[in-house]
Amino acid sequence: MKYENFNMKEHGFVGHLAEPDKGSDRAVIVVMGGEQSLLPGIKFAERFADYGITGLAVSLFGADGLPDSPNTVPIDMFIPAVGYLRDQKRIGQISIYGQSMGSIFAVMAAQYIGGFENLILVSPTHVPFEGT
Repeated sequence: MKYENFNMKEHGFVGHLAEPDKGSDRAVIVVMGGEQSLLPGIKFAERFADYGITGLAVSLFGADGLPDSPNTVPIDMFIPAVGYLRDQKRIGQISIYGQSMGSIFAVMAAQYIGGFENLILVSPTHVPFEGT
């Protein structure tokens, strides 16, 4: 498995890539909920890579260069993440996986950025939170 880390200052998003050794023509952007680090998302990205799908965990808040809470997360940070997968990794089929609070951002990314093959929502909320 190949790994790559991303930071807000240099890449426009905070994330961790887990790529199968042979590469992949598919990717999943993993967006977790209330955690303040990448650790849970990294584990999910690695699991996708175990199945031959590149996983890119994107942190919402709490990491260097990101807000301290989810109420000011910039949805624009998903644009360079998608761009990296499409332009640098030449991946045409990108899905987005959101869990808990991450499901809100997965839906927003799908709506405002578009171009995702699949939208996977795990334990999504039943309401949109004001200010998010």
